Amino acid sequence: MNRWISTLIALFLAPFAFSQTQVSSAQMGQVEYQKKDRQAIIFYSQYPPQIVEEAIKDRMERAGNKGSESKAFLSKSSFLEYKNAAIPEYNIRGVELVFKVEPRSRKEKDESVIYLIVLKGVDNFATSQSDPELFESSKNFLVSNHSNIEAHNLELEIGKQDEVVKKTEKKLSILKEDGVDLEKKIKELQAKLEQNKIEIEKQNGEVEKQKGSLVGMKGKRKS
Repeated sequence: MNRWISTLIALFLAPFAFSQTQVSSAQMGQVEYQKKDRQAIIFYSQYPPQIVEEAIKDRMERAGNKGSESKAFLSKSSFLEYKNAAIPEYNIRGVELVFKVEPRSRKEKDESVIYLIVLKGVDNFATSQSDPELFESSKNFLVSNHSNIEAHNLELEIGKQDEVVKKTEKKLSILKEDGVDLEKKIKELQAKLEQNKIEIEKQNGEVEKQKGSLVGMKGKRKS
């Protein structure tokens, strides 16, 4: 029985453990760039490509790097290219960093796969064999972007929620204004109702008076 329980617990925790590993590590692979397969660092993100791209651009710009965007060959994705890039805290200087972000798969369009290619010059592509230290630093830098992506996504969510709050507050303000107008109309109607009651009483008196006159007139008829 204990063996079965242990197995079930392991199966239950396996997906979570896998997810955590993906978040905390990157792996080596290949991506097509300039019509050839290049060695790249690969990192997976649970956020959509657009958010990931925006976060990478923001991170690179804050580090003082200006980039350009080029269309990937035979692909809807784009490459983000940063020449003479510098990320001092990761000992990365004077290299070209090329990012490519795309949906993780057709079914997982809301998740992303990030590729990072490192160049030391024109057509001088760094590899894990030729530049192990540079590749390790670049890998650590790419992994560190996870927290930046999370923060960027959080700011977007905060912005969206702020808009929701503003819309709900505006609706509340309109309802309150409508309430004030309705209360004013109710008071006006109540005043009119009271005046109407007074007029009714007066008119009742007038009707009785005129009826009395009619009866008096009829009494004067000669039979």
